[in-house]
Order: sequence, then structure tokens, then C-alpha cells
Amino acid sequence: MQDVETQSLWPQPWGECIKGASKGKKLTQFPAIHTTYAEFKKLYPNGQLLKKPEKGPEGSPYEGYFSNPEQLGMFGRVDDYERLKGKGKVFGVRMGDQQVAVSEAYLKKNGFALIPSLPDPVIVTFGADGGTVAAFAFSGKQKAAVKGLKVDGDRMIAPGGRAVWSARTGKLVEGDGTDLTVVPTMSAYWFAWLSFFPNTELIK
Repeated sequence: MQDVETQSLWPQPWGECIKGASKGKKLTQFPAIHTTYAEFKKLYPNGQLLKKPEKGPEGSPYEGYFSNPEQLGMFGRVDDYERLKGKGKVFGVRMGDQQVAVSEAYLKKNGFALIPSLPDPVIVTFGADGGTVAAFAFSGKQKAAVKGLKVDGDRMIAPGGRAVWSARTGKLVEGDGTDLTVVPTMSAYWFAWLSFFPNTELIK
């Protein structure tokens, strides 16, 4: 991406400027959930909507690219990826020097993915509405809940029911404890994520 004030270039996956007046500076990545507008309005009734202007009758120039599973990148490349199809959709999580990608297909099948290999264990959830993906970290005393954690619809339940969190917001809804920390995630095609993070772990 490019900022128009300094013409600096920033790769989205890590947010450090690689060219221009801001070279070497880093952006702060904010946590977010990936969801539908209908679900967003339920969670945040006073939330604001940022909407791109309509492209006109010709539609988006990217429509053909998104609909073609064989086209990798705008200029095309051979899909020779072994672990996952190049255009398989993943949700990437970064923590320290580690990166993990969770395939959308895995989330749809299992409803969630636990990532114990990160400095703080992370759970990536796939909402019962079928369109909400979010990630949360367990830190401090919360880590004890990871082993034996159950996900039931939109509820994450600690062993023995000691604590129950919302699978959409990470907020504590029952029991003792504190809210979970929302973790930034990035939605990407597998070939793109792997290009930036060749040593990434993949949950598929």
C-alpha cells in the first residue's frame, strides 16, 4: 500500500515501510474481526461503516481475478503449492517472530483452531453465523483453560465451566476471570501469505 502524502510503500503483512520518506518506520496493527455487515451491526449497533464508492456498471476490475481459482497474482503464476492450493483462503496470525496460517476450510469444518505453539496460546474461531472469524490469546492464568477448552456455538468454555467467553468478542460472559485479548489476523490467499512468510506453520 502507498500513503499519498509521502509516496511511501508499506507491505500490508508486516507494515514496515520499504521505500520512501518513511522507510524503516512501522505501522501499528490493530486487532479486528472478519465478519458480515449484519453481524457487525449486532455486535456494534453504533459502529460506523466505511464504504468504497460504486465502480459503475462495469463493476470491480478484480471480479475476474477473485472468481478464477487458477490465477495467482495479477500477472499469474503456476500453482505448484504442495501444502494447500495457492488460492486457498487462510487467516494469518503473527506473534513475535512466529507466523501461523489457518485455512478457511479447516475452520468451516471444525469451528475453531487452537494454536498452542505461539508464545501465548491462540484460538481462532469461526462463528456459528458462518461468516465471522476472530482470534484471541490466552495469557497468564487464562492459559490453564486451553487444555480441555470446549467451543459450543458462540461460547468458549473452560474446563469445569469455570469461565465462559464469547467466541465472537472474547468477552467473559460467565464465571471467574477476565476478557481474552483480541489478536490481529489477516485474511489472505495461501500463495500470498507464504510469499511473505515462507516458514509459516499451516493448520489445514
